Amino acid sequence: MDKYTIGDYEFETEEEWADAVDDLQTIRQIINTTDVHNPDEALALYRMMREGELTFKGPVGEAFFHDIADTVAEFSEQSLMKDKEEVKEDPLSIKSLIGRIFFKNNRSGVKNDAENAEIVLKKKTRSQWIYLVVGALCIVAAILCFLYYAYSEYTEMLKTRALEQTSQKKSITEAVNWYLSKRDSGEFSDAEIHEISTEDNSSYFGQNSVTTEAQEIEAEPEEKTILPEYTTLHDQYPNLAGWLSIADTSIDLPVMQSDDNDYYLHVNMDGEDDTNGTLFLDYRTDVLEPGANSIIYGHNMRSGEMFGGLKQYLDEGYARNHETIEFDTIYEKQTFKVVCVCLSHVGYQDEDAYKYYNFTDAANEAEFKAFTDAMDEAAAVRLREDPVWGDRLLTLSTCNSYTEDGRLYLVAVKVNE
Repeated sequence: MDKYTIGDYEFETEEEWADAVDDLQTIRQIINTTDVHNPDEALALYRMMREGELTFKGPVGEAFFHDIADTVAEFSEQSLMKDKEEVKEDPLSIKSLIGRIFFKNNRSGVKNDAENAEIVLKKKTRSQWIYLVVGALCIVAAILCFLYYAYSEYTEMLKTRALEQTSQKKSITEAVNWYLSKRDSGEFSDAEIHEISTEDNSSYFGQNSVTTEAQEIEAEPEEKTILPEYTTLHDQYPNLAGWLSIADTSIDLPVMQSDDNDYYLHVNMDGEDDTNGTLFLDYRTDVLEPGANSIIYGHNMRSGEMFGGLKQYLDEGYARNHETIEFDTIYEKQTFKVVCVCLSHVGYQDEDAYKYYNFTDAANEAEFKAFTDAMDEAAAVRLREDPVWGDRLLTLSTCNSYTEDGRLYLVAVKVNE
């Protein structure tokens, strides 16, 4: 075990050594402010220590107390001495007194005492420098952490803004098509058409470039099956599968689809690296003719992005207030109602467990019922009765830490509205 020493004193721990150094500093201050050669001041100092008004932390302070007591006793014996200068010549200077306290076997050598006292003071100074360096390193680390946090927040803001711009494009395209349908159906009078056409285009359709998009949409053949509000986005993002939105939540996002279920885990819709990933439709789902169950995956982000808010569905009250889900494929508008909220885990290949994420279609009623039976077993919150054979389902799937490799998924049934 390491030993910490000051003079002839040994300490078991660094804390005890530090207490001794603090006592030494206190002794220095006392000697600098008190004339210990003066009998009255020495006696007053002795009384303060005896009555507990002045205390020390360890044996170093106790040694100082005993030295002062000895000094007071000497003054008492020398009370008849007339030559006060003789007393002042006593080597009780700051260095010699410190040396007497710390080096019990060397009280006669004033020079050695002073040198040893200097060693103690140098150790104290070295310790202070160490504290300063450690403190500076902590400050630098804190600044770096702050800068990293600020950068993360900034990049997150840029990603959010990009999603908002994508959503705005969808809204603008919907407004364009609303206007065109009204105009072509004759619901606008000639005066109204003239009034709209003479106003700033941005009040209806955004920038002038959107008007060009409207003209392109108008010129497209009627047999085009992609919904008009998604044509522009689909031209820009060929992997666009649809759009998912839940009122009064942060979910109002595009849904992508690739050739596997890995690509969009760590990239955004532009194909750029992004820890948020992107909502994506299971690659086995045919967007044009979906099967019995369409599965959409998204990360459970702590920030609430993507499917970070789905865990709130574990509260039944919240689930009932947000039971309606709108999922438009690029070909069809669809409305779903939440059936139940389930907790499960990833079942590996060698596990004899039902894997809900493999159910995208049912060849027969038995396969459909196998899914609903597994859903019932995993249900944590239930809002309505089980779907029946022939119903179209939507499953939203994300991670959940309730267990290792945990999953939370919502099952919703398509409704006609």
